[in-house]
Amino acid sequence: MTVLRTKNSSSIHGWTMVLNTVNAVFWSIYSLAIQDYYILIPNGLGFLFGILQMVMYMIYRQSDITDGDGIAQFLDEDGNSKAGDSQMDII
Repeated sequence: MTVLRTKNSSSIHGWTMVLNTVNAVFWSIYSLAIQDYYILIPNGLGFLFGILQMVMYMIYRQSDITDGDGIAQFLDEDGNSKAGDSQMDII
């Protein structure tokens, strides 16, 4: 919902999205091989939602705004940056 509301995909981690979708594909193939639909249904849905998430990521990726360090900033509803001037140190 954050991506749709802000029209910005910076809240989605790309590698996690891709690997979760690939994981769902492999489990779906395995479930078809052993004919276990209790594994197929949730992983098939995971694959479909993963594809939907990748499509949204690609559509809204163009609207990402990055600062000088290449770090994406989040936008409020008016399109203004919420980041402000303060920075948080990660320990």
